[in-house]
Amino acid sequence: MWDKPDQSPPVTDPARVTVPPFLPDTPGLRRALARHYDNLAAAARQLGDLLAQLEAKIELANTMIYVWSDHGEGLPRAKATRVGFTDSPEQTATFTII
Repeated sequence: MWDKPDQSPPVTDPARVTVPPFLPDTPGLRRALARHYDNLAAAARQLGDLLAQLEAKIELANTMIYVWSDHGEGLPRAKATRVGFTDSPEQTATFTII
């Protein structure tokens, strides 16, 4: 996620990123969010490519696909089970993994 010398520059423009109100609006955080969104887009493209390959081989209907993550990037509040960016109990969803 973090900028490394061998990475390409972000596709998402950091200046256009919406920073949640509970995070500091700094250039570094904007770059991190832009990279996070780019990583999500890259993962979606890779999954789309895999699905297209399976469909071309007529194996998509015979395939179970599981997608999971490590529950977020290293950004504040990214590793949480809440939905959205709220502290309001009325707007918070929780769930139990069995």
